[in-house]
Amino acid sequence: MLSDIRIPRCPECHADKMFHRCVSHVQERAGFKKNGWYCEHCNAGPYQLGTMTEAKAAKTAKALLKKASGGTQV
Repeated sequence: MLSDIRIPRCPECHADKMFHRCVSHVQERAGFKKNGWYCEHCNAGPYQLGTMTEAKAAKTAKALLKKASGGTQV
């Protein structure tokens, strides 16, 4: 669940300023480039941090978008 997700600290500068970016170069496909965690403070990244894979993160994002749109396909 989302409550289990903890934002990691930056491996480079140890700041608590990480954010996750999910970029797909092909719309509607899982052909991702530059996916991962980035540091807002020192611009390090991308990193795969924690135990959540990029595939699982993409599935979670898709489910959240579907729920936010009222169950219609996104």
